[in-house]
Amino acid sequence: MSDATTAAVPGPLVGTDLGPVAGRRQGAVLRFSGIPYAKVPAGADRFALPVPPQPWDRVFDARHDGPRAPAPDRRQLGPLDLTPVVGTPAPGADYLTATLWAPEGRSGCPVLVFLHGGGFVSGGATTPVHDGTAFARDGIVAVGLQYRIGVPGWLHVPGAPANRGLLDAAAGLEWVRRNIARFGGDPGNITLAGQSAGAMLATALLVTTPPGSVRGLISQSGSGTAAFSPAQAGLVTGLLAGLLGIPADLAAFCSVKDEEFVEAYPALMGALAAHGGNGHPLSAITAFAPVIDQATLPGQPADLLDSVRARQTALLIGTNSDEGNLYTETAPVPGGDAVALGHGIFGDGTSRLARAHACHRDARTYRYEFRWRSGAIDGRLGAAHCTELPFVFRTEQRPDLSGPHGLLGPAQPPPDLADRMHRDWAAFITDHQPSWPSAQEGGPVHAYE
Repeated sequence: MSDATTAAVPGPLVGTDLGPVAGRRQGAVLRFSGIPYAKVPAGADRFALPVPPQPWDRVFDARHDGPRAPAPDRRQLGPLDLTPVVGTPAPGADYLTATLWAPEGRSGCPVLVFLHGGGFVSGGATTPVHDGTAFARDGIVAVGLQYRIGVPGWLHVPGAPANRGLLDAAAGLEWVRRNIARFGGDPGNITLAGQSAGAMLATALLVTTPPGSVRGLISQSGSGTAAFSPAQAGLVTGLLAGLLGIPADLAAFCSVKDEEFVEAYPALMGALAAHGGNGHPLSAITAFAPVIDQATLPGQPADLLDSVRARQTALLIGTNSDEGNLYTETAPVPGGDAVALGHGIFGDGTSRLARAHACHRDARTYRYEFRWRSGAIDGRLGAAHCTELPFVFRTEQRPDLSGPHGLLGPAQPPPDLADRMHRDWAAFITDHQPSWPSAQEGGPVHAYE
């Protein structure tokens, strides 16, 4: 943490409950990067419950992006350049942080808390595609939370708390509730959102945090049935222990360095594929997921969505029409059927969660499908996983997203697509009413194309 004095750190200052932070001004938007909400997860603490960091007296320098969790380098996926989505590696231990974009001089603003995707093994809150500036310009305080990923966050280790990444996100959300008014946000109007793994994590948070903690949930290409059973998670634990040559116990895993876990991940996926997966569709693309655990996640989120939570939390939920193409058109995946892969990992669990929410007549459920087809990979990528992200965040004009190897391909997308998507997301975050009626009002699945 910074030991700079107030005078040595120029920029807008905000006092949090842990200490003052200094951000930077970008026009009418204030950005505060990498503010710690939990203690550094180092050594044995990588497998422990998250706890608050020590308060600081001097100003924390939040003008520059901090580190991200250790992860495999996934910037290149076959011919596709995913650097804008996953970001460049940023090593460092202090990665349990929040990054905020806030409109200057405002108060009582609606709040977006976004959880990044990455298969529970990669990604971060400050990657270029996830820039929250456009939301802040619309009068919304946007927050990106980072959480433990890979082995420290999700490996089911006997003797360690399960779902440590989920517990991190819960701690980050509580930090937001305590502090967001200081940045101009309304703690009573928080929308929790995520994409891919982040959407699965957000859904799990909805059903494990106290009812009323959030007023809206956005699930982009997630699932309400993504949790592994203890047996499915235990298989992954045993395979990794075998690859590392250690017992499958807490002391042994604590002795392994983060870099060794990252280096072992490709071999772990190979071993999992050779085993035929673990019986869950998600194991075709990742070794990690939330696990059903009585203390932290007692069932699949779609089965835990009770009427109180459904009534108190509006839902915006959808998938992309060619989800599986991201995997089948860039790298070999067990099964190889893009349609079946997309439905098995994202579509089926999304539909189940949407139906569980929509069956409550006094709830508000809004479904969408993203159909615009990217021309990347000689036109084969289509409306693949992740392609909606730049349109939601209004980062679609970034040059590194275009071209034959960019996520959006060589052709320009429809000029109004980002306007429409971003406007609907902003309206939902503000008053939970996008541009079409809810399912309870007879509203259709809304198409973006």
